[in-house]
Amino acid sequence: MTELENRLGVLRDQTIAATYVAGEAKKESETGKRFYQYALDDLKSIRAQQDVHTTILSDHSRLLGGLTTKLDGLETKFGDLAVTVEGQTAKLDGLETKFGDLAVTVEGQTAKLDGLETKFGDLAVTVEGHTATLEQHTRILGEHSKKFDEHTGILNGHTVALDEILRIVRKLN
Repeated sequence: MTELENRLGVLRDQTIAATYVAGEAKKESETGKRFYQYALDDLKSIRAQQDVHTTILSDHSRLLGGLTTKLDGLETKFGDLAVTVEGQTAKLDGLETKFGDLAVTVEGQTAKLDGLETKFGDLAVTVEGHTATLEQHTRILGEHSKKFDEHTGILNGHTVALDEILRIVRKLN
């Protein structure tokens, strides 16, 4: 064989090797692309879940705001009733002849206060329940954020590997 034939043989072998390496790189690139797509779909799913939890948290915040307003109103009414009871007591001191009628009024006011205290207790229990739900949703949102960060790290690692493969393939071309 001549030197030219040897040279052509070497070039043919190098071409076959380069074709094989390019094929393998293409397979790896396609595998990376599929993994990237799965990761992207997973991230989109996590983002959708975060949006749902954000909406739920917003609704709970709105509900808690409404309950707070109701509690403030009940506190005002409670204060007004306390003032009324004090006024009735002062009248009782000054009007001994009407003691019987005023005693009935005080009993009625006390019953109203008892009812308001019961409502206040019920609202406090409701607020505690909403607070527990809000804390649970906050914990779930934290877990999803952590998972999102993990997937982002994996995705960044694969992006670097894909860039390296593409650099090698371009170099071979």
